[in-house]
Amino acid sequence: VAVYMCDKESETFHLDVSGPGGWGSALDGNHEAVRSTTANVQVKLMNLMRLLTENAQLGDTVVVKMDIEGAEWDILPCLAQSPAARLIDTLYLENHCAGDHWCPTTGQA
Repeated sequence: VAVYMCDKESETFHLDVSGPGGWGSALDGNHEAVRSTTANVQVKLMNLMRLLTENAQLGDTVVVKMDIEGAEWDILPCLAQSPAARLIDTLYLENHCAGDHWCPTTGQA
């Protein structure tokens, strides 16, 4: 299961298989982490906001680590407008956008 901004029964997930442990993975097959040596697997996508509301409640300690190779910019606008955002106590975000500008992905899913 991969967490994203939407639910989807099956989506292609590209895994780097260049060596032991690989370098990265992405929903976007054109992402630099998976352009040359990939294995494609099918994964189920789960909506982050639904995951939070179905599994957490106010008073729980919820930590979200978001390191998703640019897809952060697909999820964050939805999360910011969702009541589920109040359930998150700490959000760790790795920024994959060069520069000081809005950096959406292509919304692969």
